[in-house]
Amino acid sequence: MDVFEKIKDIKVPDSIRNIKVPVDIKMPVDIKMPKGKKDDKVTMKVCMLGARGVGKTSVLTAMYSNMDEAVKKTNMFINADLSTHTVLKKKEDELRGMFYPGNEMSDSVHSGISADFVESKFTFDFGLTTERINLGLEFRDYPGEYLRVRPETVKEYIEESNAIVIAIDTPHLMECGGIYNEVKNRVSLITSFFKAVITPESDEKLIMFVPLKCEKYYREHRIEEVTEKVCEAYEELITFLRDKDASRGINGKFACLVAPIQTLGEVVFDSFEAGQGGIRTVSVNGEIFPEQANYKFARPGAVYAPEYCEQPLLYLLSFVARQYHSLKQAPSGKVNGFLKRLKEAFAPTPKSDELMKEIGKLTTKKNYNSAGYKVLFGMGKVR
Repeated sequence: MDVFEKIKDIKVPDSIRNIKVPVDIKMPVDIKMPKGKKDDKVTMKVCMLGARGVGKTSVLTAMYSNMDEAVKKTNMFINADLSTHTVLKKKEDELRGMFYPGNEMSDSVHSGISADFVESKFTFDFGLTTERINLGLEFRDYPGEYLRVRPETVKEYIEESNAIVIAIDTPHLMECGGIYNEVKNRVSLITSFFKAVITPESDEKLIMFVPLKCEKYYREHRIEEVTEKVCEAYEELITFLRDKDASRGINGKFACLVAPIQTLGEVVFDSFEAGQGGIRTVSVNGEIFPEQANYKFARPGAVYAPEYCEQPLLYLLSFVARQYHSLKQAPSGKVNGFLKRLKEAFAPTPKSDELMKEIGKLTTKKNYNSAGYKVLFGMGKVR
Protein backbone atom coordinates (compact mmCIF):
# COMPACT_ATOMS: atom_id res chain seq x y z
CA MET A 1 0.00 0.00 0.00
CA ASP A 2 1.54 3.35 -0.99
CA VAL A 3 1.38 6.54 1.07
CA PHE A 4 -1.68 7.86 -0.75
CA GLU A 5 -3.67 4.71 0.02
CA LYS A 6 -2.73 5.07 3.69
CA ILE A 7 -3.87 8.69 3.77
CA LYS A 8 -7.18 7.74 2.15
CA ASP A 9 -7.96 5.32 5.00
CA ILE A 10 -7.27 7.79 7.83
CA LYS A 11 -10.43 8.53 9.87
CA VAL A 12 -10.89 12.25 10.56
CA PRO A 13 -12.67 13.00 13.88
CA ASP A 14 -15.85 15.04 13.65
CA SER A 15 -14.31 17.65 16.01
CA ILE A 16 -11.74 18.44 13.34
CA ARG A 17 -14.00 17.80 10.32
CA ASN A 18 -16.50 20.42 11.49
CA ILE A 19 -14.03 23.27 12.13
CA LYS A 20 -15.12 26.31 10.11
CA VAL A 21 -12.42 28.39 8.44
CA PRO A 22 -13.03 32.15 8.19
CA VAL A 23 -13.58 33.22 4.62
CA ASP A 24 -12.87 36.93 5.09
CA ILE A 25 -9.11 36.62 5.63
CA LYS A 26 -7.35 38.75 3.03
CA MET A 27 -3.77 39.34 1.99
CA PRO A 28 -2.79 43.04 1.93
CA VAL A 29 -3.67 44.28 -1.53
CA ASP A 30 -0.33 46.02 -2.05
CA ILE A 31 1.76 42.90 -1.35
CA LYS A 32 2.74 40.69 -4.26
CA MET A 33 4.21 37.26 -3.74
CA PRO A 34 7.81 36.75 -4.81
CA LYS A 35 8.29 35.46 -8.34
CA GLY A 36 11.43 33.52 -7.51
CA LYS A 37 12.09 30.94 -4.88
CA LYS A 38 12.85 32.37 -1.48
CA ASP A 39 16.08 30.35 -1.35
CA ASP A 40 17.26 32.20 -4.48
CA LYS A 41 17.02 35.63 -2.89
CA VAL A 42 20.21 37.67 -3.09
CA THR A 43 20.63 39.34 0.27
CA MET A 44 22.83 42.31 1.07
CA LYS A 45 24.26 41.73 4.54
CA VAL A 46 24.80 44.70 6.82
CA CYS A 47 26.86 44.36 10.00
CA MET A 48 26.09 46.71 12.90
CA LEU A 49 29.50 47.15 14.52
CA GLY A 50 29.85 48.84 17.89
CA ALA A 51 30.36 48.42 21.62
CA ARG A 52 27.67 47.68 24.20
CA GLY A 53 25.27 50.53 24.91
CA VAL A 54 26.29 52.60 21.87
CA GLY A 55 22.74 52.48 20.46
CA LYS A 56 22.89 50.09 17.49
CA THR A 57 19.41 48.68 18.13
CA SER A 58 17.93 52.15 18.69
CA VAL A 59 19.10 53.36 15.28
CA LEU A 60 17.81 50.19 13.58
CA THR A 61 14.45 50.78 15.25
CA ALA A 62 14.30 54.41 14.13
CA MET A 63 15.43 53.44 10.63
CA TYR A 64 12.61 50.91 10.43
CA SER A 65 10.01 53.44 11.54
CA ASN A 66 11.19 55.81 8.77
CA MET A 67 11.38 53.29 5.92
CA ASP A 68 8.02 54.20 4.40
CA GLU A 69 9.01 57.88 4.42
CA ALA A 70 12.33 57.02 2.78
CA VAL A 71 10.70 55.48 -0.32
CA LYS A 72 7.76 57.88 -0.44
CA LYS A 73 6.97 59.18 -3.95
CA THR A 74 8.71 56.23 -5.59
CA ASN A 75 7.37 52.94 -6.94
CA MET A 76 9.47 51.01 -4.44
CA PHE A 77 8.56 49.02 -1.37
CA ILE A 78 10.59 47.83 1.59
CA ASN A 79 8.96 45.13 3.71
CA ALA A 80 10.11 43.57 6.97
CA ASP A 81 9.51 39.90 7.63
CA LEU A 82 7.10 39.07 10.45
CA SER A 83 9.69 38.46 13.18
CA THR A 84 11.61 41.65 12.29
CA HIS A 85 8.41 43.69 12.32
CA THR A 86 7.37 42.24 15.69
CA VAL A 87 10.71 42.90 17.40
CA LEU A 88 11.31 46.38 16.00
CA LYS A 89 7.73 47.51 16.61
CA LYS A 90 8.11 46.48 20.25
CA LYS A 91 11.39 48.40 20.50
CA GLU A 92 9.83 51.44 18.84
CA ASP A 93 7.08 51.40 21.47
CA GLU A 94 9.80 51.25 24.13
CA LEU A 95 11.51 54.34 22.69
CA ARG A 96 8.24 56.26 22.39
CA GLY A 97 7.42 55.26 25.97
CA MET A 98 10.40 57.28 27.21
CA PHE A 99 8.42 60.44 26.48
CA TYR A 100 5.43 61.30 28.64
CA PRO A 101 2.99 64.22 28.93
CA GLY A 102 4.27 67.13 30.95
CA ASN A 103 7.96 66.21 30.77
CA GLU A 104 10.37 69.01 31.68
CA MET A 105 13.92 69.84 30.65
CA SER A 106 15.08 69.20 34.21
CA ASP A 107 13.86 65.59 34.06
CA SER A 108 16.54 62.96 33.67
CA VAL A 109 16.05 60.34 30.97
CA HIS A 110 17.96 57.31 29.71
CA SER A 111 19.35 57.47 26.19
CA GLY A 112 17.68 54.52 24.44
CA ILE A 113 16.89 50.81 24.48
CA SER A 114 18.52 48.57 27.04
CA ALA A 115 21.39 46.56 25.56
CA ASP A 116 20.58 43.05 24.34
CA PHE A 117 22.74 40.03 25.11
CA VAL A 118 21.81 37.91 22.07
CA GLU A 119 22.59 38.03 18.37
CA SER A 120 19.78 39.36 16.21
CA LYS A 121 19.00 39.39 12.51
CA PHE A 122 16.57 41.87 11.01
CA THR A 123 15.54 41.01 7.46
CA PHE A 124 13.76 42.99 4.74
CA ASP A 125 13.11 42.65 1.05
CA PHE A 126 12.72 45.43 -1.46
CA GLY A 127 11.80 46.02 -5.07
CA LEU A 128 9.13 47.57 -7.27
CA THR A 129 5.49 47.71 -6.26
CA THR A 130 4.71 46.35 -9.74
CA GLU A 131 7.17 43.47 -9.67
CA ARG A 132 9.01 41.87 -6.78
CA ILE A 133 12.70 41.39 -7.40
CA ASN A 134 14.38 38.84 -5.18
CA LEU A 135 16.65 41.21 -3.27
CA GLY A 136 16.94 41.45 0.48
CA LEU A 137 18.60 43.37 3.27
CA GLU A 138 19.79 41.61 6.40
CA PHE A 139 20.98 43.70 9.35
CA ARG A 140 23.03 41.73 11.85
CA ASP A 141 23.23 43.08 15.38
CA TYR A 142 25.22 41.40 18.12
CA PRO A 143 26.06 42.05 21.79
CA GLY A 144 28.78 44.66 22.18
CA GLU A 145 30.72 42.19 24.35
CA TYR A 146 31.52 40.22 21.18
CA LEU A 147 34.25 42.74 20.40
CA ARG A 148 36.18 41.34 23.38
CA VAL A 149 34.93 37.80 23.96
CA ARG A 150 34.14 36.59 20.41
CA PRO A 151 36.55 38.44 18.12
CA GLU A 152 36.55 35.69 15.48
CA THR A 153 32.79 36.05 15.09
CA VAL A 154 33.14 39.81 14.59
CA LYS A 155 35.85 39.25 11.97
CA GLU A 156 33.58 36.79 10.19
CA TYR A 157 30.75 39.35 10.16
CA ILE A 158 33.05 41.99 8.65
CA GLU A 159 34.30 39.60 5.98
CA GLU A 160 30.81 38.42 4.95
CA SER A 161 29.04 41.78 5.06
CA ASN A 162 28.46 44.00 2.04
CA ALA A 163 27.98 47.05 4.23
CA ILE A 164 29.26 47.83 7.72
CA VAL A 165 27.78 50.40 10.08
CA ILE A 166 30.30 51.49 12.71
CA ALA A 167 28.08 52.92 15.44
CA ILE A 168 29.78 55.60 17.55
CA ASP A 169 28.76 56.91 20.97
CA THR A 170 29.14 60.62 20.23
CA PRO A 171 29.31 62.03 23.81
CA HIS A 172 32.23 59.71 24.58
CA LEU A 173 33.88 60.88 21.35
CA MET A 174 33.35 64.59 22.03
CA GLU A 175 33.32 65.25 25.76
CA CYS A 176 36.34 65.66 28.08
CA GLY A 177 38.66 66.01 25.13
CA GLY A 178 37.69 62.53 23.93
CA ILE A 179 39.65 60.76 26.70
CA TYR A 180 36.88 58.13 27.05
CA ASN A 181 36.42 57.52 23.32
CA GLU A 182 38.86 54.62 23.04
CA VAL A 183 37.47 52.60 25.96
CA LYS A 184 33.85 53.18 24.90
CA ASN A 185 33.97 52.95 21.11
CA ARG A 186 36.82 50.41 20.86
CA VAL A 187 38.49 52.26 17.98
CA SER A 188 41.80 50.35 18.02
CA LEU A 189 40.09 46.98 18.35
CA ILE A 190 37.72 47.66 15.45
CA THR A 191 40.64 48.85 13.33
CA SER A 192 42.55 45.64 14.07
CA PHE A 193 39.54 43.55 12.98
CA PHE A 194 39.46 45.26 9.60
CA LYS A 195 43.20 44.87 9.13
CA ALA A 196 42.93 41.16 9.89
CA VAL A 197 40.12 40.59 7.39
CA ILE A 198 40.22 43.10 4.52
CA THR A 199 42.45 42.33 1.52
CA PRO A 200 42.55 43.60 -2.07
CA GLU A 201 40.50 40.51 -2.98
CA SER A 202 37.66 41.36 -0.58
CA ASP A 203 34.16 41.92 -1.95
CA GLU A 204 32.89 45.46 -2.49
CA LYS A 205 31.86 47.08 0.78
CA LEU A 206 30.19 50.25 2.00
CA ILE A 207 31.58 51.43 5.35
CA MET A 208 29.53 53.99 7.28
CA PHE A 209 30.74 55.73 10.42
CA VAL A 210 27.47 56.57 12.19
CA PRO A 211 27.76 58.88 15.22
CA LEU A 212 24.67 58.38 17.42
CA LYS A 213 23.14 60.50 20.20
CA CYS A 214 24.13 63.62 18.26
CA GLU A 215 21.23 65.82 19.35
CA LYS A 216 23.32 68.15 21.56
CA TYR A 217 25.86 68.84 18.82
CA TYR A 218 23.26 69.53 16.16
CA ARG A 219 21.58 72.00 18.48
CA GLU A 220 24.89 73.68 19.30
CA HIS A 221 25.76 73.86 15.57
CA ARG A 222 28.81 71.64 16.17
CA ILE A 223 27.93 68.70 13.97
CA GLU A 224 30.77 69.44 11.52
CA GLU A 225 33.09 69.23 14.51
CA VAL A 226 31.71 65.76 15.22
CA THR A 227 32.55 64.69 11.66
CA GLU A 228 36.09 66.06 12.03
CA LYS A 229 36.53 64.16 15.31
CA VAL A 230 35.38 60.92 13.66
CA CYS A 231 37.94 61.37 10.88
CA GLU A 232 40.63 62.10 13.45
CA ALA A 233 39.78 59.21 15.80
CA TYR A 234 39.49 56.63 12.98
CA GLU A 235 42.31 58.00 10.84
CA GLU A 236 44.29 54.75 10.94
CA LEU A 237 41.31 52.70 9.73
CA ILE A 238 40.34 55.24 7.03
CA THR A 239 43.92 55.35 5.73
CA PHE A 240 44.06 51.54 5.62
CA LEU A 241 40.85 51.30 3.58
CA ARG A 242 41.71 54.08 1.14
CA ASP A 243 43.63 53.74 -2.14
CA LYS A 244 46.80 55.75 -2.69
CA ASP A 245 45.02 58.39 -4.77
CA ALA A 246 42.79 59.04 -1.69
CA SER A 247 39.56 59.18 -3.69
CA ARG A 248 38.82 55.44 -3.79
CA GLY A 249 38.74 52.42 -1.53
CA ILE A 250 41.19 49.51 -1.91
CA ASN A 251 41.25 48.55 -5.61
CA GLY A 252 38.28 50.86 -6.11
CA LYS A 253 36.02 48.46 -4.23
CA PHE A 254 35.09 50.37 -1.08
CA ALA A 255 33.12 53.49 -0.29
CA CYS A 256 33.20 55.22 3.09
CA LEU A 257 31.21 58.05 4.66
CA VAL A 258 30.33 59.73 7.94
CA ALA A 259 26.58 59.77 8.62
CA PRO A 260 25.53 61.38 11.95
CA ILE A 261 22.09 60.54 13.35
CA GLN A 262 19.79 62.07 15.94
CA THR A 263 18.70 58.83 17.56
CA LEU A 264 15.79 60.22 19.62
CA GLY A 265 15.44 63.81 18.41
CA GLU A 266 14.55 65.60 21.63
CA VAL A 267 16.83 63.96 24.20
CA VAL A 268 20.26 65.56 24.61
CA PHE A 269 23.43 64.61 26.45
CA ASP A 270 23.74 66.57 29.70
CA SER A 271 26.88 65.43 31.56
CA PHE A 272 28.91 62.55 32.89
CA GLU A 273 28.00 61.88 36.52
CA ALA A 274 30.19 64.03 38.78
CA GLY A 275 31.72 63.02 42.10
CA GLN A 276 34.28 64.45 44.44
CA GLY A 277 37.23 65.70 42.43
CA GLY A 278 35.60 65.36 39.02
CA ILE A 279 33.80 62.76 36.91
CA ARG A 280 32.80 59.63 38.78
CA THR A 281 34.41 56.63 37.08
CA VAL A 282 34.34 52.87 37.31
CA SER A 283 36.97 50.27 36.40
CA VAL A 284 35.87 47.44 34.10
CA ASN A 285 38.49 44.83 33.15
CA GLY A 286 41.16 47.35 34.06
CA GLU A 287 39.66 50.12 31.88
CA ILE A 288 38.27 53.37 33.27
CA PHE A 289 34.79 54.45 32.14
CA PRO A 290 32.50 57.27 33.26
CA GLU A 291 30.14 55.61 35.72
CA GLN A 292 27.07 57.19 34.15
CA ALA A 293 26.14 59.43 31.23
CA ASN A 294 23.22 61.75 32.02
CA TYR A 295 20.65 62.82 29.43
CA LYS A 296 17.73 65.24 29.59
CA PHE A 297 14.78 66.34 27.46
CA ALA A 298 15.65 69.07 24.97
CA ARG A 299 12.51 71.08 25.77
CA PRO A 300 9.37 70.89 27.88
CA GLY A 301 6.91 68.49 26.29
CA ALA A 302 9.63 66.75 24.26
CA VAL A 303 8.53 63.99 21.86
CA TYR A 304 10.18 61.08 20.06
CA ALA A 305 11.45 62.70 16.85
CA PRO A 306 14.56 60.96 15.44
CA GLU A 307 16.22 62.62 12.46
CA TYR A 308 18.29 61.28 9.57
CA CYS A 309 17.80 57.64 10.61
CA GLU A 310 16.73 56.82 7.06
CA GLN A 311 19.99 58.16 5.62
CA PRO A 312 22.05 54.95 6.01
CA LEU A 313 19.26 53.09 4.19
CA LEU A 314 19.31 55.60 1.32
CA TYR A 315 23.06 55.17 0.95
CA LEU A 316 22.71 51.38 1.07
CA LEU A 317 20.19 51.42 -1.77
CA SER A 318 22.36 53.83 -3.77
CA PHE A 319 25.30 51.49 -3.24
CA VAL A 320 23.27 48.61 -4.71
CA ALA A 321 22.25 50.78 -7.68
CA ARG A 322 25.81 51.84 -8.42
CA GLN A 323 26.98 48.22 -8.21
CA TYR A 324 24.28 47.31 -10.72
CA HIS A 325 25.41 49.98 -13.17
CA SER A 326 29.03 48.84 -12.79
CA LEU A 327 28.35 45.15 -13.30
CA LYS A 328 26.31 45.80 -16.46
CA GLN A 329 29.54 46.99 -18.07
CA ALA A 330 31.80 44.30 -16.61
CA PRO A 331 32.72 41.11 -18.53
CA SER A 332 31.28 37.99 -16.89
CA GLY A 333 34.71 36.67 -15.95
CA LYS A 334 35.47 39.85 -14.02
CA VAL A 335 32.44 39.65 -11.72
CA ASN A 336 32.71 37.62 -8.54
CA GLY A 337 31.27 37.37 -5.02
CA PHE A 338 28.29 39.58 -4.21
CA LEU A 339 28.37 41.29 -7.61
CA LYS A 340 28.08 37.93 -9.36
CA ARG A 341 25.03 37.01 -7.24
CA LEU A 342 23.54 40.44 -7.89
CA LYS A 343 24.00 40.06 -11.63
CA GLU A 344 22.38 36.62 -11.57
CA ALA A 345 19.43 38.02 -9.60
CA PHE A 346 18.82 40.81 -12.10
CA ALA A 347 19.42 38.75 -15.25
CA PRO A 348 15.88 37.24 -15.51
CA THR A 349 14.16 40.42 -14.33
CA PRO A 350 12.96 42.68 -17.15
CA LYS A 351 12.29 45.66 -14.89
CA SER A 352 15.63 45.83 -13.10
CA ASP A 353 16.51 49.09 -14.91
CA GLU A 354 13.24 50.55 -13.66
CA LEU A 355 14.12 49.65 -10.07
CA MET A 356 17.48 51.39 -10.43
CA LYS A 357 15.72 54.51 -11.71
CA GLU A 358 13.42 54.46 -8.70
CA ILE A 359 16.40 54.18 -6.36
CA GLY A 360 17.89 57.13 -8.24
CA LYS A 361 14.93 59.24 -7.11
CA LEU A 362 16.21 58.90 -3.56
CA THR A 363 19.33 60.92 -4.43
CA THR A 364 17.61 64.21 -3.67
CA LYS A 365 16.80 62.97 -0.15
CA LYS A 366 20.38 62.17 0.80
CA ASN A 367 22.52 64.54 2.84
CA TYR A 368 25.51 65.40 0.65
CA ASN A 369 28.07 67.56 2.44
CA SER A 370 25.38 68.85 4.77
CA ALA A 371 24.24 68.10 8.33
CA GLY A 372 27.67 66.60 9.05
CA TYR A 373 27.47 64.07 6.20
CA LYS A 374 30.70 63.54 4.31
CA VAL A 375 31.77 60.92 1.75
CA LEU A 376 35.42 60.19 2.56
CA PHE A 377 36.12 58.14 -0.55
CA GLY A 378 34.30 56.11 -3.19
CA MET A 379 31.85 58.88 -4.15
CA GLY A 380 31.10 57.10 -7.43
CA LYS A 381 29.77 54.08 -5.55
CA VAL A 382 27.13 55.92 -3.52
CA ARG A 383 25.95 58.78 -5.72
